[in-house]
Amino acid sequence: MTRQATAIAASALALALGFSVDGAIGWLLVASGLAAAMACAFASQALAPGVRAPWQLLALGQLLNGLGNMVIAFDAQRWVDSPDWVSAVSFNFATIFTVLGVAGLALKPVASQLVPAGVDLFAITGCALALGVMWNVDEFLGDADGEVDSLLDLMGFLAVVVQFAGLAFAPIVWFAQAKGRRTANRLVVLALVAATFGDTEMMIEFFDLSFTVVASMWLSSSLLLLIAATFIGDASPPVRWVSGQLLARLTLAFAIATLASLPFRPMPGGIVGVVIVVALAAVLIGRLLVAAVRSDTEHEVS
Repeated sequence: MTRQATAIAASALALALGFSVDGAIGWLLVASGLAAAMACAFASQALAPGVRAPWQLLALGQLLNGLGNMVIAFDAQRWVDSPDWVSAVSFNFATIFTVLGVAGLALKPVASQLVPAGVDLFAITGCALALGVMWNVDEFLGDADGEVDSLLDLMGFLAVVVQFAGLAFAPIVWFAQAKGRRTANRLVVLALVAATFGDTEMMIEFFDLSFTVVASMWLSSSLLLLIAATFIGDASPPVRWVSGQLLARLTLAFAIATLASLPFRPMPGGIVGVVIVVALAAVLIGRLLVAAVRSDTEHEVS
């Protein structure tokens, strides 16, 4: 039995257990996240140094997913009622690293593009946080109170924003490798789609799906990455890639929207407002510095 067949069979079994065994989904999320992290990390070692980084970032994202799930797997009700700071922050960093890994599969050269892309994702997250607080995003998502009481209330919203930013890279990632070498990348894209669907449905309950179905989408995302890791042995630098300026443009759009909102929706007071202002200023200044250094470097090389 090949590695690919083994991974597919194990994934199908995990999904079946998640649907059929009460209370199993939490620990299956832990196991699948950690297994996908190890699979991506070990498989990436067979790649050339120039193409390892995206898979290592995917591994880090899955590791954080597994650890975040572990925090609350002992009490499944906490998934819905009272998520804690440790798991919430872990999930959001997991999303950022995962999306950065997906973006890295469509960047060339990867090494010089990942740092600006990472800063852009943090800037988008900061802007989304500010917009969510200023515009009381809970009101639009169906919260009866229509208020955002803490930063924790916005964690799910931030994850979805970052995921949709990652989906902007999906068409390029889908065709980034040469024919015959695209399976791994396409499984990664499907994993991101599954995670995005699960997080979005958890946030807005558009289809009113049960928690087991939503959690199965998260489980499917990790399992797809686990399977993808068995196909990356022949990965090479992308034959199609996207300019690193794509995320920079998204960052600029979010920054403009945030600044344009200030006259109409004042920032909240207290620690929430302070954190948002400091974080937003830090990531935007950091992005400008990265762009300046990169521009100087490219000028010297030319």
